Amino acid sequence: MPLSSLLPRRRGPRRRQARVPAEVLALVEAGQKVLAAVPVSPDRTRWALALTGSLALVEGERLQAWDWHQVDRAKWEGTERAFTLRWLDPEQAELVLVVPEVLELSGEQVDVDPNPFARVLRERVESVVVHRVSGELPGVGVVSVSVRRGRDGELLTAVSGVRAESLSEADRKVLEELERRVRDGVGLPTE
Repeated sequence: MPLSSLLPRRRGPRRRQARVPAEVLALVEAGQKVLAAVPVSPDRTRWALALTGSLALVEGERLQAWDWHQVDRAKWEGTERAFTLRWLDPEQAELVLVVPEVLELSGEQVDVDPNPFARVLRERVESVVVHRVSGELPGVGVVSVSVRRGRDGELLTAVSGVRAESLSEADRKVLEELERRVRDGVGLPTE
């Protein structure tokens, strides 16, 4: 299910929404702003944070972050209440973030609404892609090549789902042409 579809709201009496604990916010790098966050464990020890420059996962006292241009795709599975993130690096395992429906906080049930996080996640993943082209590699199938904007504004060329060094000579030539097309599409040097 695409992230763009709105998630159903809980029915019944209005309850408080989950808030990011201060100890989690304290781990955020100076200069980064938390745009949205969701707990990804019912005990509030794991949080996914959509920051201005990166996606972060906080586990206990450890924060791991990825620049937005590293995320290839993100999707929401409503029945599992899970975000699945796929990376540009095909060897990096998908990151699955399961969002609980409610948290127990001081004996009170607190709702967890994934909608704000889903909206920001989608916006951030899409915003780094400046231009994208797709093509068929004879020995691999369809791949896409994109120009992405890095955290510091630099433009990077990225190939989704395949490592260039693992390709046959014929596939490499097609990939080089796709890279030339995508770079040309945004006015970057093609040689």
